[in-house]
Amino acid sequence: MKYMKILVLFVFALGCIEKDSNQDKKIEREISGLLDSKVKENKYSFQLDGLSLDWDSLIVVPPYTILRKTESLQGIDVGVLEETGIEFRDDKCVLVFLKVGKIVTCVEMKRNYDFSELPTNRLYSRSDVFHFFQDKLSKSRYVINLER
Repeated sequence: MKYMKILVLFVFALGCIEKDSNQDKKIEREISGLLDSKVKENKYSFQLDGLSLDWDSLIVVPPYTILRKTESLQGIDVGVLEETGIEFRDDKCVLVFLKVGKIVTCVEMKRNYDFSELPTNRLYSRSDVFHFFQDKLSKSRYVINLER
């Protein structure tokens, strides 16, 4: 009976992890779909306020970020970010969506839409407008900046 309880808890925990992972993937697909449609329309400005996610601020974590030394992450539990391996990876950026200072979800974005050039020492809001342009050296990469 004891083992059955442990097994049930383990399966429940796996289900919670899978649910969070599914949400991350869903948001990643939403962002990629939004940017794909903007490219097709030749419109290179966008906002993330239409995502199916309740959030109020965003932190961009570029490749090779030392999480514990990043000012914008102070006061945030970075354990879930450590699981992404972002400190040692260069193929993705992590978008950390927050609500009232707590992590809602972390989305690993491939760098074909590259958020890594955005300043990391700030929080972005739902109202921020981003701009992106095609990289001159790699036609399959778009670099994202904050619109001024």
